[in-house]
Amino acid sequence: MIHDTKGFEEQKPTLRSMIVEQHDAQPDRLPWPNDWFETTDSGQIAACRALWAAALTACIKTALGIDGEYTRRYGQDDARLRSTSWFRSRDFYTMCALAGIDGPACAERLSDPAVRPEIIRLLMHKNSGKTRMEKV
Repeated sequence: MIHDTKGFEEQKPTLRSMIVEQHDAQPDRLPWPNDWFETTDSGQIAACRALWAAALTACIKTALGIDGEYTRRYGQDDARLRSTSWFRSRDFYTMCALAGIDGPACAERLSDPAVRPEIIRLLMHKNSGKTRMEKV
């Protein structure tokens, strides 16, 4: 089953606009420093993307029910129910953007039952992380 993401591409907000909108919704939070958006230090960018890719990997493992602790605590069925809605959520797309990953393409692959076994196999690899997320 292929999910229609046609309309999302046209409305996809920039990372800066997502963060500004989030800040506007919570005015008590300190704003992001402007130099965060203007940095050209590729080492910092790569490190941030690797961190977000690792966080995204952990969240996907939980959503797919392959995170042992979550499954023990809440059960496999709860994880499966949560995954279908989370893969289409704003939080998922924001995490993908921060990790430098195409959110709609990633959501489409994660929602496809035919592709899930391969994704799970890659995520179960002991060295899963940024390099593994790029293959998904």
